[in-house]
Amino acid sequence: MDYGIRNPVLRSLMYGHAWLALGAALQVWWIGRVFFVADTRVTVAIGCGTFAIYGLIRLFRLPGPPQAGAHHLIWFRENKKWMIVLIGLAMVASGLAILPLLGELWPALGIPGIISLLYVLPMEFTHGRIIGLRRIPFMKSLWISLVWAAVSVLVPASLDQGPRSTVLVVLLFIMQTTFIYSLMIPFDMRDRPFDLVSLRTVPQVLGDRAARIIAVALGLVPVLISGFFAFHAYAHGMYVLPYALSMLGFAISAALVARASDHRSEAYYLVWLDGTLVLVASLGLLGTVL
Repeated sequence: MDYGIRNPVLRSLMYGHAWLALGAALQVWWIGRVFFVADTRVTVAIGCGTFAIYGLIRLFRLPGPPQAGAHHLIWFRENKKWMIVLIGLAMVASGLAILPLLGELWPALGIPGIISLLYVLPMEFTHGRIIGLRRIPFMKSLWISLVWAAVSVLVPASLDQGPRSTVLVVLLFIMQTTFIYSLMIPFDMRDRPFDLVSLRTVPQVLGDRAARIIAVALGLVPVLISGFFAFHAYAHGMYVLPYALSMLGFAISAALVARASDHRSEAYYLVWLDGTLVLVASLGLLGTVL
């Protein structure tokens, strides 16, 4: 069976969304550590919650008609029993971790939670077809970007009991939204041969070349914003490395986006492009300890 990713360990990490969950956890941790407040319980909750949500999306799609090139669904179908157990454990772990902080975090988690739910619902009358928010033209990837930005910025910001700058929150939200959106457009390029025309994604409407240009332009926005943070820190005699190293990570991400095409291997998307979530956060955290 051709799974797209041949290595069984990588296949489990990528198709099981463990790599993506690690990226989500680290994104929340580094934003909190550098700009607001970092809490291990939140990091665990977001990581486990991401694993559970993406796993549930895949499980919900299994009853639908087979989709060409959907190696992850083939993998999920063949590992369904194990994934149900792991998803259940992840949901419990996420709930237990976030419960003591729910009073502080429910506003920040509420909107992303509702968007995530509506992204895949309703399904019970459609034989597993997803007809939620993702079916709104041009919005498939933007919804995901807004959810990731809300969680990675608003959750750690909500834990900060000190004075918060609205400008800082807005800049971080823009930084994270454009970063994630720049990664999502290449995935739309990859999926263009299989996506429904009604989705009207950027590559479907404008073509791959224009979509790639837009994705790179979006990817340069977080480079500029993190560069602004680094300059501001330098000008005020503050520690520069957390901002400078994260800027390097964003620049590497933009370079990878520039090389994306529908001819790239699945590992290029799932290992390397998704891996920039881990890379940016790891570099930002590294800058706090050097």
